[in-house]
Amino acid sequence: MYTKTLKEITDKAAATLKGKICRISSEAGTDVTFELSGKIGSNWGRIKPRPVYHMVPDGEAVNAPIPNSMNGTIVIDGIQEGVIPLRWPYDYPIKYDIKDGKIVRIYGGEAAKVFKKLIFDTGDEGAKYIGEFAVGTNPEALTTGALQEDKHALGTVHFSPGDGSLNKSILHLDGVLLKPTVEIDGAIIIDQGEPKF
Repeated sequence: MYTKTLKEITDKAAATLKGKICRISSEAGTDVTFELSGKIGSNWGRIKPRPVYHMVPDGEAVNAPIPNSMNGTIVIDGIQEGVIPLRWPYDYPIKYDIKDGKIVRIYGGEAAKVFKKLIFDTGDEGAKYIGEFAVGTNPEALTTGALQEDKHALGTVHFSPGDGSLNKSILHLDGVLLKPTVEIDGAIIIDQGEPKF
C-alpha cells in the first residue's frame, strides 16, 4: 500500500510523536516510560536512490528514545527479530526490564532464552540499549508472525534494542507489541492497539 493514504496516516502518526515524555503500556505487561529525542522519521514506501534497502510492506513513524531515559518493562507479545524461527506465539513472550536506558534482565518463554544470549553474549554494550521506537501505520498489514509485515501493522509498536540514530551497536533487533497503549505527554495516541491519530 504505497499510496497517498499510507503517507497521510504515517505523517499524522509522526506528528503525534513530537512530544517530550512517552509511556507505553499493555495488557501483556508492558509498562515503560522514556523521553523522546525529536528525531522523527516517517516511512511510507517512497522509493529512495541507491544504494538503500526498501521495506515491503512499509508504514511506520519513528522517534528515537533519549539514551538512559527509559525505565520499566517491555513485553514482546508479537514477533522478535533474532529468535526466528522459534514459533510465535507458542515460544513467547519475551520480557525485559530496563533501568536508566539499559536492559538489565530478560525472561519469559523459550524465545526469551535465545534473545537473552543475543543481547548479553553476542551483542556489544550498545545492544543493551533501545535504538528505535516506532509506531506501525499500515492498515493493510496483518500480524501473522512475519516480522516485516507485523511491525508495520496499524496500531502496533516496535522497539529495537541496538543500533539507532542515538545509539550505536552491531545489532538492531525489532520486537513487536501487538495491542499497546501509547501516551505522549499524557495524551493517548494509541489505545490498546486502536490509533487515535
